Amino acid sequence: NKAAIDALVDYVREGDVVVITKLDRLGRSLKQVLNVLDQLKEKEVNVVALDQPIDTTNDSPMAQAMTQLLGVFAELERSFIVSRTQEGKAASGRYGGRPKKLNLQQINEVKRRHSEGESIAGLARYFEVSRMTIRRQL
Repeated sequence: NKAAIDALVDYVREGDVVVITKLDRLGRSLKQVLNVLDQLKEKEVNVVALDQPIDTTNDSPMAQAMTQLLGVFAELERSFIVSRTQEGKAASGRYGGRPKKLNLQQINEVKRRHSEGESIAGLARYFEVSRMTIRRQL
């Protein structure tokens, strides 16, 4: 949750230690994670990840490299999850979004009946949709 991360960065003070379970909790991409880590570093706030060997209290080049490497793997894992989810939806024939209120045949009937003089309110009652739905089709 980006708003919560932003609130955390605003809230912490110099000398604080932020404890997280995994590095990927700081953002959805490597760029976001590194940006949050940089913001915390500027405020002289340390980060410790419980499930990973991340501890910014040790500011060695090896610790920085490990942080970036784990961020890369977290982003890669997230990409794999997104890919598998999309493949699963495609395989099951499921696609996102709400079903259309009117099908193509109904839309053509709405246009025909409206051109013959039927009111938008009457069409909305007949098709059991809102007047705005009818207006969008005209």
